[in-house]
This record gives sequence, structure tokens and C-alpha cells, in this order.
Amino acid sequence: MDVPPRSTMEDLPLRWSPPDRRWFLAAAALGIAGDALLRAGPGAGLALWLAALPLVGAGLARRHGRLGWGRATVVGLGVAAAATLAVRSAPPLQLLAIGLVGLSVGWSLLERPWTSGLVARLGALTVAGFSAVALAPVGAFAARRATESDWSRRSTVAARGAVAAAPVLVLVAGLFVAGDPVFARYADRLLEAGLAEALSHLALALLLAWIAGGLVHSIAAVRVEDPALEPGPLGRFAAEAIVALLLVDLLFATFLGVQARALFGGRAFVEATAGMTYAEYARSGFFQLALAAMVALPTVLAADWIVAPTSEHRRTFVGLAYGLAAGVVLVLASGAHRMWLYVDAYGLTEARLYASAFMVWLAIVAVWLAATIAGGRSERFAAGSLVAGWVLFVAMVALNPAGLVVRVNAERASAGEMPGFDVEYGASALGIDAVPALVEAVQRLPAAEGCRVAAHVMDLRDRRLDGDPRSWTVARWLAGRAVSGHEAELRAAAVGCREERPGEGPGTVHQGLRSVPRTRAG
Repeated sequence: MDVPPRSTMEDLPLRWSPPDRRWFLAAAALGIAGDALLRAGPGAGLALWLAALPLVGAGLARRHGRLGWGRATVVGLGVAAAATLAVRSAPPLQLLAIGLVGLSVGWSLLERPWTSGLVARLGALTVAGFSAVALAPVGAFAARRATESDWSRRSTVAARGAVAAAPVLVLVAGLFVAGDPVFARYADRLLEAGLAEALSHLALALLLAWIAGGLVHSIAAVRVEDPALEPGPLGRFAAEAIVALLLVDLLFATFLGVQARALFGGRAFVEATAGMTYAEYARSGFFQLALAAMVALPTVLAADWIVAPTSEHRRTFVGLAYGLAAGVVLVLASGAHRMWLYVDAYGLTEARLYASAFMVWLAIVAVWLAATIAGGRSERFAAGSLVAGWVLFVAMVALNPAGLVVRVNAERASAGEMPGFDVEYGASALGIDAVPALVEAVQRLPAAEGCRVAAHVMDLRDRRLDGDPRSWTVARWLAGRAVSGHEAELRAAAVGCREERPGEGPGTVHQGLRSVPRTRAG
């Protein structure tokens, strides 16, 4: 019989239930699966394991009737984000996917995932972090004793004792090895006989079981409710909050006025006023502008909490919030204009593409914040921001930033709009996701650049495309298909890079990529 959820701390909106035997089995299974799947680079193995975490937690929650449609949707978003790890091999997209899985796990602890306030969401993420670090041992010792059979009771006692003794065993064994040569020799023989590998697997499995067990148990049995937050004593500072917000609005308006002069004044105005070339002006500032916009939005949230809906200053606050949201969007538009100038002068890179996507997300968030505040539903701001970020992330995965960078730069280089195709960056730094676009670019680029790209692609095929199945991705598969389908053309293009050196036979191919004039200033 399940123990009803109980409050862990009376003053916190946090409820949990002790784990049962299914939790132990789930943690052990995830630990063993993780040891088998994660001993390779990120790819299908990591995607499967990360997707299993929220799914197993949701399955246990459903058995106890604690999984509503809202939490199920959040879990589904996390599973979908994990699945993208088997699609793209680009590290930035993989890190974003892992972050979205973490967000979905944290927000799946919320009693109301789609309408909870920002404080509750931050609390849920904190609880999820604690769960990954320390909830597994807490759950193990808090678990109620099984009553089905003597074997169940004894296995539970044995598991608890093993968890308690593990740190002492490791420490004392290490001291014995360091203090006695004979014991150390026997330990070495055991390690040489395969014990080292077995201990490595055991250690990784236990670590992953520890992390996964805590997260799974938190999804299944922990609930974070919205705290009863009131402006309280800060409500009397509503007028001060209005003044602060007004000053921020004025600063944005002043900056936008200067930007308008720079926009309409053009190159001559910038060079005369800023003391720098127009190209230097174009490549400076868009990251700072995005950061300024990101800092301004929490100011509106803080003021929204202070200026209560019943305050006499509420209408003024809503108007200023609209003004600041509009200012943020316009500042981001200025940053986007600079980004366009920069790309037009120096070409496209992954960093510039990701920065542009981030600015688009900030603009959507600013508009959404103004809409939720005007409608008196600011508690929906965080959920809408997550959905916007998730949609943009999926769009970036489908877009394939590395491939887009290669296609744009190769087309501009072949049309003479750039000084040359940066082989070092385009072929070496963008990774496997760029290979199909590189294969297409070989025929469009000048022979000197095309041969180096072809040589790099063939070398990459020999070293990295046939990897461990656990690191398989759709991008790796597409790269292999592209190279196999154009192998003859690639080998013919790479012939132009062949050189003879002393001591080497004719026709030796050197894969070194000699860089062309830089197209990635800054």
C-alpha cells in the first residue's frame, strides 16, 4: 500500500513519497544500461539513456496515479530533446539538447508545469539538482521495508549495508595497498587479471545508478507546488519600482536614438564619431546588445512582483513594461543589423548563427512577457519561453548550422563576394555535420581550395565516419552516404594536393590544410 505524499518541511511547498522496490530495480537497470551505452562519444547511446530517465520516472509516477497531461507533455519534450542527440553531431546542439532534457526533468516535478510561477520553477530545478547528487542514498535509507517475503527484506538490508560500507571499503583498501607491499602485489595481480576493467564498469554503473535513481525518484514521487508569494513589505515600494523602470526605458530610448543616427548617417557618420572603420563597428557590440536585452527582462519581472495587480500604479507599470519590451526588440534588431553587416563582410560562422538564433529567442520572449503582463498572467511567462526555445532548438537541428555555414561561404567565395573559402574553419572546425555540404562545395570552389577540402573529407572518412555504433547519429550516416556516393570525384579532386617529398613515393597525398586569407575576423 502506498504511503500518501507528506510534506518534507512544513514551510516548503514540497511533497514526496519514499521509494519502493521498483525504484531500486529502475536505478540498477539504468546504471547498467548507462555503463553499456555511454562508453563512446555522444550519439545514439547517450540519446537512449537520457530519454530513458524521464520515461522511467513518468512510468513509475503513472503507476501511482501522479502523472497528469501537463507533466506528461513536459516529459515528452525532454524525450524529444534527447532524441536529437542521435540526429546531429555538433557539440553546441548536443549541449543544448542535454540542457533541455535537464529543464524538462526539473519542470516535471512541478504540480502545475504550465502555469507555475518563476519561483516554483527555480525551486524545481534546484530540487532536481539535489536529486541527482544526493537523493539516491536518502531514498535508499528512507525506503520502507518490504513485507512480501524474507528474501525481499534481506536483499533490502544487504543493499543498504553495501551502500553504507562502499566509501569505507574504498578508503581502507587504498590504505592497505599503500601500506603493505605484499597486499599491493596481490591487488596488482587481481587488477592484471581483469579486475581493473570490472571495477571500472562497476564504478561507472554505480555512479550512473546513483544519478539516475535520484532523478527517476524525483520525477515519480516529488512534487513542487507554487509558494504563496505576496509582495508583502515590498509592495509599498511600487512607486520606486515605477521610477526604476522608467529610467531603464529612458536609457533604452537614448541608445535607440543614437543607433538611429548611426543607421541613417551610414559609414561616414560612424567613422567620424566612433573613430573606427565601419567594418570594426559592424563586428563590435552585438553580443553586448543581446546581453543588455537579457538583463532588462528580469527587471520587468521584478517590478511585476512588486507592483501588485491591485496597485494604483499598475496601469503605469503595464505601459512602461510595453515600452521596455519594445525597446528590447528594437535593440535586438540593431544587433541583428550589425550581425548582417558582419556576415556580409566576413562570412557566416556557427557562432554568428547561434547568436542570431539567441537574439530571435530573446525578441520572442520580450513580446511574450509584455503579453502575459498585460493579460495579468505573468505566471505563464516561463512556460511560453521554454516552448519558444524548444521550437527554435528543433529548427536549428533541422537547419544543420554547420552545413548552412559551408553552403553560404562556399557560394559566396565561388561568386567572388569573399576573399576565399576558409578551409581551416570550413573543413576542419565544423565537424561531421558539415561533410555533405563540403562534398557539394568541392566542385564549386577553385581547384586549390577544392582539393584541400576533398583531401580533408577523405581523411575524415577514414578516421571518424565508421565509429562505435553507440556514437551513431543521422549526421554521421548522411556524411558516410555523401562521401561514398562521390568517392571517385573526391579522389580526383584531391589529386591536385599531391606532392612529392624526399623519401616518399610519387603520388603521396598530404592531408595538411594550408589556410587561405582569413574570412573570420574577430
